[in-house]
Amino acid sequence: MQRHRFEGMAVAITQGEEIVYLNGFGSAGSSRPVTTDTPFFIGSVSKFFTALTVMQLVDQGLVDLDAPVQTYLPWFTTADGTAASQITIRHLLNHTSGMSNASLRRPLVTEETTPEETVCHLSQAELTSPPGTAFNYFNPTITSSPWSLQR
Repeated sequence: MQRHRFEGMAVAITQGEEIVYLNGFGSAGSSRPVTTDTPFFIGSVSKFFTALTVMQLVDQGLVDLDAPVQTYLPWFTTADGTAASQITIRHLLNHTSGMSNASLRRPLVTEETTPEETVCHLSQAELTSPPGTAFNYFNPTITSSPWSLQR
């Protein structure tokens, strides 16, 4: 925790289907200790789950990695509509869509934002490079602290 500057974390160790160790460490903000029930945002780990799911759909012949995103989400666009029509599923998975953290001037996601609303907000994104030409990490952030979650 010290080396990576984590304020707090929960640890679970399993063997087979049995939990052999479960404990919380550190602070969850406001002097609240982390427990085994403290909620945490999943963060960028969800990108791996999304990529796995997309690749399963590719294997089933239901998604084409090189098809424009608009094939599946017709309302998908960016500030440059022509460039947006060239952004493919592969570009999104490889972080080569041209969108980057510099693409938007404000956070676009809140705890209440639906996935459809998030896609619609991308219409404000200015591309920082043409689709497929450069790696740019893009992580639209949630506007409130993960420690504000209520259970």
